Amino acid sequence: DYIDLLQIHWPDRYVPLFGANRYDASKETESSPFSEQVRAMGDLIKAGKIRHYGLSNETPYGTMAFVQAAKELGVPPPISIQNSYSLL
Repeated sequence: DYIDLLQIHWPDRYVPLFGANRYDASKETESSPFSEQVRAMGDLIKAGKIRHYGLSNETPYGTMAFVQAAKELGVPPPISIQNSYSLL
């Protein structure tokens, strides 16, 4: 058995989302590096537990950092992104 698409649903760091218009440095916390998260996704793919991974509620910077880490580690990049945008 395997999972077709595993979504990382929230950035593992402080990100001002849902109406916040300013970065509040006092809300920063320790987080897992992008490379560590990408390596874990690569390990799950190699083990056959997942086929692909994607991102959700990620910033443009975070998306770029995931793709860059994937290139550097030789791991497939995320194949999807699901953010809180609405056309209404």
